[in-house]
Amino acid sequence: MVELVGRSAGHGEAAMAQKRTDVVIVGAGTSGAYLGWKLAERGFSCLILEKDKLENLGVAIGPFHMEEAAFERFGIPLPGDDELLHRLETITMWPPCMKGEVTARLVTLDMDKPSFMRRLLSYARDAGVEVLEETEFTRLARERGIPAGVEARGPEGEVEIACRLVVDASGIGGAVRTSVPASPWFENDPVADMDTLVVYMESWGDLAGDLKPDINSFLHFQGWYAPSHGDEMIVGWACPRAPRGRGNATGPSRRPFPSAARRGVPPWAGCPTAARPTRWWTTASWWWGTPPS
Repeated sequence: MVELVGRSAGHGEAAMAQKRTDVVIVGAGTSGAYLGWKLAERGFSCLILEKDKLENLGVAIGPFHMEEAAFERFGIPLPGDDELLHRLETITMWPPCMKGEVTARLVTLDMDKPSFMRRLLSYARDAGVEVLEETEFTRLARERGIPAGVEARGPEGEVEIACRLVVDASGIGGAVRTSVPASPWFENDPVADMDTLVVYMESWGDLAGDLKPDINSFLHFQGWYAPSHGDEMIVGWACPRAPRGRGNATGPSRRPFPSAARRGVPPWAGCPTAARPTRWWTTASWWWGTPPS
């Protein structure tokens, strides 16, 4: 339960609504909605801030894929017919030469992302989470240098929320993390271009020819295709945002963040451990694109 504790205003300023809760989560995407739901089930009061309209969550993604085993692992009920597009049994991985492909059993559910997001948020709300849409994080409140709450701006004006824990689930932009002052104790740098994959996807219909069923992954080229809505196929391709993102044995695939250098990380810490790191990326990594070390 989120407690409203009053309103405050400085000289010549409009009154600011004040709330108090255990946890503030910035971002109502998959991570934010799931975390709020699970924390509320364990008795913590939670409030989620989402700068967009909730009805827009997942629309830019459309169909997405999630291994069936993950639902049990994370304690999420399986999707219903209105959310499930296809149940896929296998994944085929193709080498650069396009010969000698390997097909393995990997039960994957092809789902509609907006429907999935609505379901996650309904679980969170049923557990007692308060969700504020069109409400954007503006400032991190601190007491003696320690995060103690946030300020945000919504349709009804400014709101100040005191809390025990602030969670940044705002995505690649890191709205909260990047607002933290430079310090040896915090990493406040934006995600580097070399740690980011740019993804392009289309849905294709009226396909002909010998197509392998289910999911097909072209690891060397960071490409894939898989069933989408109806008889369509979703076709995707990804590449590092930075031209030097692929790296090689003599050039680093990324460089340390400035905040890491302030913490004493040596400048050679960002060098790759393999000649071409992107060969180990899988289709599941295209959200963030950081190769394993």
